Amino acid sequence: MRWTRQRADAALREDLDKRIEPYVRTASIRLGMNQCEYDALTSFAYNVAHGKGGESRSWKSLMAGVSPTGWQQIIQERLPTFVYGFDAQKKKRVKLADLVKRRGRELHMFAAQKCPCNGVAQ
Repeated sequence: MRWTRQRADAALREDLDKRIEPYVRTASIRLGMNQCEYDALTSFAYNVAHGKGGESRSWKSLMAGVSPTGWQQIIQERLPTFVYGFDAQKKKRVKLADLVKRRGRELHMFAAQKCPCNGVAQ
């Protein structure tokens, strides 16, 4: 089976609609997110879902105890900490440069007052 760009985009949209956005949407309604915040946290949630979708441990950890008062600062402090992966050869968690870059882009998107993005942190 050959994947076209159109088919890949449709599969991504389905994953987001069914497995990721329900959690982000719930948090958005509770916290009053703007579009940039919503897009950044959707990117994060998709990245940490590990193909399973749903509410991952990382998402729960990011959102733990977050309330409508001062939540943006908490997210901006926590988001950069999700940059570790497991190195099977070293048998330990290691900081991954690509995750550092991705979290940086998500933070930039999160803090933007006007979204220059198309909804995906690349």
